[in-house]
Amino acid sequence: MNLTEQLPVAPPPVAGLLRLSAAAQARFGALSAVLADFCTRRELHLTKVFTEDSDTDPDRVIPDLIAAHPNLYGIVLPSLAHLGTGSRRRDRRRQLTEAGIQLLVVRGSAGPPGRAGTRATGRRPGTLPGRRHRGQVAPRLGGAAVDGERYWRRLVPARVDP
Repeated sequence: MNLTEQLPVAPPPVAGLLRLSAAAQARFGALSAVLADFCTRRELHLTKVFTEDSDTDPDRVIPDLIAAHPNLYGIVLPSLAHLGTGSRRRDRRRQLTEAGIQLLVVRGSAGPPGRAGTRATGRRPGTLPGRRHRGQVAPRLGGAAVDGERYWRRLVPARVDP
């Protein structure tokens, strides 16, 4: 009996998408290497890296990419900025979702489709900005300094059994 984990399986095909200006064309090699490394670590097959520049029709980028690769599993981006800005980003995400193509982002998160363009606050949900005041504190033993400050913990009185 063969285990399914031992059967040879082809990695899913993905394509890279880079949005570069004419001045940033020198970054193509570095960004392509980032996409290739991301795909290698996740066992994805990077078929091709497409570049959108000032000469490319922005409304035809995603439809042309889908038509050129009908069995594509996903699109890999260095960050969501490479998908476009504002309404163009929303339109492209909708086109990819309708075609059943996954959106894979190297830096950051693709997040749910309805939240495109929202800005993260850097806080956990339900927390308010500002510092919490804690009363009497003592340094943690061996506490490492982070950004010039030490982590602190509350003093716990020693327990004495009668």
